[in-house]
Amino acid sequence: MSKKYPIERCSFRLERKKVQASPSDGATLPVDGPNIQLVSQANQLFTGHIERRLRGHGISLDQWRVLSYLFDHTASPMAELAAATNITGPTLTRVVDQLIEMALCYRNVDSADRRRVLAYLSKRGRSVVRELLPLIHEAEAEVTSHLSPKENRELIRLLAHLVGGTAQNRPTI
Repeated sequence: MSKKYPIERCSFRLERKKVQASPSDGATLPVDGPNIQLVSQANQLFTGHIERRLRGHGISLDQWRVLSYLFDHTASPMAELAAATNITGPTLTRVVDQLIEMALCYRNVDSADRRRVLAYLSKRGRSVVRELLPLIHEAEAEVTSHLSPKENRELIRLLAHLVGGTAQNRPTI
């Protein structure tokens, strides 16, 4: 026979200072929800602008993440690439396969450890990244155009600090 435990009602009130955010289009957004909502909205704002730029070149956001990471790294093990781009293993395999079909990257077995597969950016891939980088910078500048240079530097500093501070606690993909 199972015991029944009374359910106690509890309540709490989350008190936040109400702030108004004003995007560049002049709309006023209430900023009184959890931080995750605000971070999510900022992420959508950035990725939306970048995706629109990439779409015209037949590149997805996930493909761009892989290309830009490989642009800065000579070779990358697939596990490292997954962690760096926040793309899960199966999705990353599909994305890299697509990039291989487009002749933008290639994979080889690591000569030092035959169990590891390394991804590389091809010459054509490097050329495509160089072509797209100005468009990405333009999209980022458009999103942050209402910030002063000092505010923009502070935004980057805080985001880097946030991401760097949570890197050791990040779940493995």
